[in-house]
Order: sequence, then C-alpha cells, then structure tokens
Amino acid sequence: MAYDIDNIRHDFPILSRKVNGKHLVYLDNAATTQKPVAVLDAMREFYENSNANAHRGGNALAEEATEIYENARKRMAHFVGAAPSEIVFTRNTTEALNLAACMTAQRGARVLLSQLEHHSNIVPWQLAVASCQQSPSKAKATQWQMRGAKIDYASIRSNGKICNQDVQEKLLRQPSVFSFSHASNVLGAVNDAAALCRLARKAGALSVVDGAQTVPHMEVDVHSMGCDFFAFSGHKMLGPTGIGVLYIRKELADALEPVFSGGGAIESVAFSGTTFAGAPHKFEPGTQDVAGAAGLAAAIGYLEKIGMAAIERHVEGLHKACVEGLAEVGGVKIYGNGRKTGIVSFNVGKLHAHDVGQIASDDGVMLRAGHHCCQPLMKKLGVAATVRASFYLYNTKEEAARLSVSVKRAKKVLS
Repeated sequence: MAYDIDNIRHDFPILSRKVNGKHLVYLDNAATTQKPVAVLDAMREFYENSNANAHRGGNALAEEATEIYENARKRMAHFVGAAPSEIVFTRNTTEALNLAACMTAQRGARVLLSQLEHHSNIVPWQLAVASCQQSPSKAKATQWQMRGAKIDYASIRSNGKICNQDVQEKLLRQPSVFSFSHASNVLGAVNDAAALCRLARKAGALSVVDGAQTVPHMEVDVHSMGCDFFAFSGHKMLGPTGIGVLYIRKELADALEPVFSGGGAIESVAFSGTTFAGAPHKFEPGTQDVAGAAGLAAAIGYLEKIGMAAIERHVEGLHKACVEGLAEVGGVKIYGNGRKTGIVSFNVGKLHAHDVGQIASDDGVMLRAGHHCCQPLMKKLGVAATVRASFYLYNTKEEAARLSVSVKRAKKVLS
C-alpha cells in the first residue's frame, strides 16, 4: 500500500500552522515528535469519561482507569517484544536510565559506557558509582567533582557506531554494567545492540540500552536483542510528554528492589516492615499517568497502522534527500550517518550552529542547534555544537528542500 503522506499530515493539527508567516517545517523530531489527533483524543476521552486513579478502590471509574492503564502496558509490551510484567512506566528515558543506574551500580563499582552517550546516560552512572564531593567554584553553578568513579568509555568509529573491538577489550576490566545508546541522538547511526549485549553477557556484565532514538523508527524486540534493561520515551514516538518506559528482564525485575516506594507499590505494610508488590507494580509507586498511558497506547496504534517498515523506508528517503540538498549548498560538513533514524547533524563552514539555526527558524524551519546534551561527544568530534535536522513519518522531501534553502540563505547572510 502506498505511503499516503497527505493523509498522515492531516492527522497532525500543528503542521498546518505558520511561523513568521511561513508554513511550519518541523525538523526537531529527535527531541520530540508532534502528536496525531488519535493521541489527543485518547487523552481527552480518558479525562472526560474515565478519570480516576488506577489500582485504587473498587468503584467503576477506578476499574476503567486500571483497565486503560494495564491495556497500555500490554500494548507496549507487544510493541517491543516483551512481557507486560517487564514493562515499567516512567516519566521519560532519563528517569528510566536513572532507575537502572540506581538499581544496578553500587558505589565503587566499574561501569562501561560509550563516547556516544547523552548526558542522561553518563551523569546517572557517575552519581551511582562515585563519591560526590561538592567543591568551591567561582561560577554561580555548583560544581561537583566525581571522586573515585570507575567509568570506562568505549570508543566510536568514524561512521558514528560503537567500536565492538574496544568494547571487548574494556569488558576485560570486568565492569558490572555496560550501558550504551542503540543510536546516538547526534550521529544517528544504529549500533548492533544484540551483538553488544552478547559481549556484555559473556563478560558477566548487565546490559542497559538507551533506545530513545530507535523505538520510534524501527521494529525493536528486546527479547531477541538480549538486553537486561531498555529505556525509551513516549514523546519521541508520537505519544505525550511525561511518560516513558524501562524494560527490565523478568528475572531481574523479580529480584531487584525498588529505588523509591509508597502507595500502590506494596503488598502489605506494618510498623515493623514492608512487603513489596510484584513487578512491575513495585517500581511504580503513587498515582500514575493514566492519561499519558492512554495517549501512548494510541500512538502505538497509529505507528502500527502505518507500519514500522514503511516508516523506516520513508525516513531513509528523507535523509537521502536532505544530505543531497546540503551537498548542493556546499561547504557543509555532516557528522555520522543517521539514515535509519532520520538524523542529519552538520555545520556550515565556520558559521556558528546557533546562528544557522536561528535563520532557519526565521524561515519557519525548526531545527536544533547546540551540543544536544552530548558535550563529551562534541569534544570528541572537535566542535562546540552542531545543527541537527531530524525527520519523521510526517515530513516531506519538499521540507528537506526548504531546509537546504534556509542553510543557503544562512551561508549568504553570515559569511
């Protein structure tokens, strides 16, 4: 069946708006995606007709809310090849990675990361394994020194992928955890997560995978991948902000203790002690985002209706069109190859990334410019920042051409 881009775009109300009198071109999808009417309707439907706390009380509304919430968990489990009891709802990828770090990395332990990582997959591990000492700083911001942190960083290849050979060598130091990005939010190239997880398992290390940039773009099966943890966000896959997922392999989910707890996460409480509920509920204390879960379930339905393979092909075509258009502009350096994830990070000669991004914004083209929460990777690349265009299922080749026109104008204005 043909990919009906016109019908798809009709489902996203925001795409009809104008910015500075020009039709909006939204190319910041690696940060967050826009929401189709189906997602907005699902959340509105919950608040208008079924609003109640899930897992609370025996009234009809509470039962409806519980069914909506748990059905969303089942849909998500099916979407990523997991069992429902292995799916823990969080606020986002960042919270999911923090939970994984707190549950698996003890102070003084050794951890292996990669040079690709987002700050959200670096800082939580630093906090988990190091003795944090506050030191005086002339700057207004508080500076933290990580004392005794035993963190190694696997190198990356010129194509933007993690070097498996370096991973093998650093695993000889026997880290307890290997946490890495399935795909970088800067370079976009997809790592062979299954192979990396096998290396970790063989070395006796737990594997934690940041899948924020891959789940929206391709079929993911966490059981086939063989990971121990897998984290991602709803808002990058057409869902609402404020809900994410941490997959935890069943044996680990049953054995691990929660990081924080309270109502809804327990089996029984006495003054002398507490018995926790089983997984995944022991990891989800308090009132849950049922509306967010309803919206996320609707997002999954929308993605499944189009088909992940079709989305991947469409995004690859947009990536190709973008790269070819920027090549015609001239003087553009592209970093990595985000063909499958629709990510194109680039710089235009010696022009500052923020200046290029601002001119594009003036033209109605929404990009992202900066270090993308990847300062160590920027240092590795030898730049302070990049401009990033990121495409998704509702973007068009005409929009890729609009980007090239803006970049060409920026080059003319700023040079």
